[in-house]
Amino acid sequence: MKYAGIWQMPMYWEIEEYEVDRYIRTKGLSFCHRLPKDYDFALKWNYEYVRVEKWKCQELEDVLKIVRRSKEVILDESRLVSKNVNDLFNHWLENRIDGLKFLSIRMKSYVEFVTFEGIENRITDTTEEVNYKSYTGELYQLSPGKCVRRDDGVIASFSYDPTTRIFNFGVVNVVD
Repeated sequence: MKYAGIWQMPMYWEIEEYEVDRYIRTKGLSFCHRLPKDYDFALKWNYEYVRVEKWKCQELEDVLKIVRRSKEVILDESRLVSKNVNDLFNHWLENRIDGLKFLSIRMKSYVEFVTFEGIENRITDTTEEVNYKSYTGELYQLSPGKCVRRDDGVIASFSYDPTTRIFNFGVVNVVD
């Protein structure tokens, strides 16, 4: 795991500093410092895990830059809304972010019917307990919540906690 920045230091770090060829490759990146909201997360390598603690991303395209190169993504802050999650679901349903296994985002706002717009027929309720154990060993709750199924049979569970404003999404069944 490579940690970038220290919370006491207000300086911004560039990803290129951690991804240049001469550095030892790592499976995980954790950004522990404030980043400008227009920060460009164009990753060069693929990662098992990327966590960004203090970046209030506003655009889905910014998140997609990370999830296209990472299996697990945790955004501790964001300004994303339900429409962004709906677009993210559509990307996943169309296999455009097929490598993504887990995503956790603290949302600005979440309205269920906006999130499900156009994909209502793919969403089902689930009562079974589903948790996801991350690369770092943290356990994330995906239930009680809902499931979404792709055309290829892959199933993901997701849940939203209105108290913490955290949306968790995790692939739970992969069809070979």
